[in-house]
Amino acid sequence: MAVRQAKAALHRRLMSTFLNRQHRRYNGGKAEWWAERTFCFGRGFGEGQAILSYEIVTPFQMNQYLLGCTKTGRACLIDTGDANASLETAKRFGFSIKFLLQTHAHLENVMGLPDIRRTFLHDVPMYIHRADSPLYESLQNQHGGKTGIMRVDKLSPPENYLEDQQCITVGDVELKILHTPGHTPGHVSFYCEAHGFLIGGDLLFNGNIGRTDLHYCNKSAMNQSLRRVMNLPDETKVFPAHMMPTTIGKERRSNPFLARALENEDRCNELQLQRDRSVRGIECTV
Repeated sequence: MAVRQAKAALHRRLMSTFLNRQHRRYNGGKAEWWAERTFCFGRGFGEGQAILSYEIVTPFQMNQYLLGCTKTGRACLIDTGDANASLETAKRFGFSIKFLLQTHAHLENVMGLPDIRRTFLHDVPMYIHRADSPLYESLQNQHGGKTGIMRVDKLSPPENYLEDQQCITVGDVELKILHTPGHTPGHVSFYCEAHGFLIGGDLLFNGNIGRTDLHYCNKSAMNQSLRRVMNLPDETKVFPAHMMPTTIGKERRSNPFLARALENEDRCNELQLQRDRSVRGIECTV
């Protein structure tokens, strides 16, 4: 186990070095905003400012987020793959983690929950969407149980369930819950309108979109969810569960997989309208 963890840590460091070099190569020697790992939102430190930091964790290279409010010192973890690094970041900023949020219940997103709740955050509640309960309750039937990649301890039941349009506050930072199914039935995204960012899980990536070829996926629902977040302003920063951050505007302009998904959704809507017109025509003639 120790050897495996050491290899995973080495892989993360190498990936981070490679990505930062790529950023500078493609941007004239300068790293773009998304080449950083910690982002500050707001007018001034201590004035309700939000700090969002992420670590790349697990062999699946998942982005695990720590969101904190500098005014109140309250924070939350989003997608708990391996909480140790984020706990160090919370300590550095003086944050106290008050709850755990999950975008969805795939293995890499929840595999750190047993350890962190057993050793560090005993009484910290966890939130997930109820529609992902079957995935959450059958974790060993996912990658770990089928391939032997890793074993995960039994998960304790969630204390709370997330609902669409629900608002959750992290100190003075407000997050709106957007139910964005497709990758999983209960997949959610967390939107902060005040600071203009979206923590999107496996919905939208930098140059790609979430997978719909896994168990419980639904391509039609994914297309509708992508359409929904495309209603957000172009400048909205998107922090995904994998790969580097991006913006709504960039993906709208240059993401071929997103364009295809939206085109398919438009086609389905047009076919539905045609069918509805046909049904109304038949009813009128009867």
